[in-house]
Amino acid sequence: QFQTLKAHSTSHSFTEAAMSASTTLSVEGRTWTIHIDTSKKGTLSMTVSSERGTWKVEKSQQSLDMMYVRMQEKSAPVPKPPTIQSDSSDCAQSICDWLKICAERGSQLASTPVAPFLVLRLDQEVAKLRESEDWMETGVIKLSHSSLSNSPASLPSCMYRSLSDEPAWASLLLIHGYSDSGRRTRFQELAYFFCKRGIHVFTLDLPGHGESSGVRGYVESKDALIAAGEAGVDELKKKLPHLPLFVYGISMGGAIAVNVGMSKKDIIAGVLLSSPMLAVSEKQVPILRKLAFIGAYLAPRLRLIALPRGAGCTDDYYNDLYLFDSLCYVGKVYNRTGYEMLRLAESTSSLLSSVSFPFFVSHGGADELTSPTKSEELYSVAVTPENKKRIVIHPGLLHNPFDEPGCFDRVMSPFVTYMKDMVDGPE
Repeated sequence: QFQTLKAHSTSHSFTEAAMSASTTLSVEGRTWTIHIDTSKKGTLSMTVSSERGTWKVEKSQQSLDMMYVRMQEKSAPVPKPPTIQSDSSDCAQSICDWLKICAERGSQLASTPVAPFLVLRLDQEVAKLRESEDWMETGVIKLSHSSLSNSPASLPSCMYRSLSDEPAWASLLLIHGYSDSGRRTRFQELAYFFCKRGIHVFTLDLPGHGESSGVRGYVESKDALIAAGEAGVDELKKKLPHLPLFVYGISMGGAIAVNVGMSKKDIIAGVLLSSPMLAVSEKQVPILRKLAFIGAYLAPRLRLIALPRGAGCTDDYYNDLYLFDSLCYVGKVYNRTGYEMLRLAESTSSLLSSVSFPFFVSHGGADELTSPTKSEELYSVAVTPENKKRIVIHPGLLHNPFDEPGCFDRVMSPFVTYMKDMVDGPE
């Protein structure tokens, strides 16, 4: 169940340095210690510590001002933020106090246990719907021993019902990417987008992700991921047998979606792909391949490689929201997980010329995590009829184009248009 966050009392203490201060925020049993340093002119250096580790983040005055604007937009007014001053001994403490107020006012908008000082841009309507049993229904998908080849798995799932005044016209399985969760705040926003357009949305946490069984961040086998995607299709079809079913995969979820499209092409209406992991970017491959292959068997649970932060998009808000969301895994990549991700990308790449199901692929042209060139190859070599396949490469956008400022509707609306065309019958 999603938690309502409440910021409790905080304690403040000046450190020996005159330009710094610390505060502790407690939220539903979780504690964050935030250390503020304003000694660098015009910059707020913030060190955040919790049971999940320690992160350093730098914010500008503009970042604080934007937090203030977002709070006003969400009807959670707060005082204007302090001005960052490197020559003021009171500045750091004032910012600590201001962040506390933001946490108290903004916690009502959060839907998963995220760091309370992050001001969420969650739509007010989504915040209301989150509290309603009429919109979402949580559940668990059970995968058998034989499905995973190593052990059974329990995959938390969630069904989001259409919010259109008209009858729902399609269902959608949304498959998240590496280290993510199908039930965190951002995926509620994605679900809301489709639900407002007459589509039922079903999400799940893949093995080793979110709150699924097993060690978070650890993937024993690529086959386990594909089996989870197939189980998601079967579960959704069982729930809504009368509706056309689409599969939407993001990043690693895109590679899974291609495999699911191959095995379930007789029961799906189409596959939607967002920056699919059909190949890992050349910038990431050498070290991944060298270390993961050796370590996958000698030291599968050793973690040596860290994926670059901020590679998803240029919007600090969404980067921070991912980084501090308790449902996401933000540690270094397990050797075995890295190896299985490479295997998944390579085996999926070998299928491209055999793809015959309808698909629409969207990719950030400046993606440095997965390869936009491979998405172009998919479109070129797939034997899918021309009127049932589409591609959009977004020049200059990174791995998650829909997270770029001002790009959400432009990136997401074509997916719905494509779904409509496939349901109505392509020309």
